[in-house]
Amino acid sequence: MREILLKGGLDMGTQCGGAMRRVAFLTASLLVGSTFLASTLFAETAELSVGQTIYVPAYSYVRIGERAHQFELAVNLCIRNTDTTRAITILSVDYHAANGRILKRYLDKPVELKSLASMDFYQEPSDISGGLAPSFIIKWKSVNRVSEPIAEAAMVGDRSGLGVSFMSVGKVIKDTPD
Repeated sequence: MREILLKGGLDMGTQCGGAMRRVAFLTASLLVGSTFLASTLFAETAELSVGQTIYVPAYSYVRIGERAHQFELAVNLCIRNTDTTRAITILSVDYHAANGRILKRYLDKPVELKSLASMDFYQEPSDISGGLAPSFIIKWKSVNRVSEPIAEAAMVGDRSGLGVSFMSVGKVIKDTPD
């Protein structure tokens, strides 16, 4: 195509090249500008709290296939202190069955979680006493207002070359007043 245009005395690559570069520059400028504007307008501010109760959903197994075979999962609960300067105190971590009954209390006493530190708890894949949809309830506090911790459950299982893994994120169900 370019050869034909050159023979006819019109080189579109040269004549349109400048215009195309200007359009590309304007498009890129608009994209960068709108991204900056959106990130400024919609940026999340850190939520500060002195304590909370967090609900973390989990799955001790999933059903797979036409016969709904039970695929057992290990549950890894992780609590992360997101505050960069202050510690928080984890008051309790309780494991509840799908019917709401407490099955296990992981802590005998409160535990300090230093800034940017994390702690984890493990539920065996063979322990399906919580039913399909158990949960964790985490209670924490701090002397000062701090950024909220992150609580997540990672469910992992493997059998016969098939691997399953997914995450669930905790939800604040109660905020401790100042």
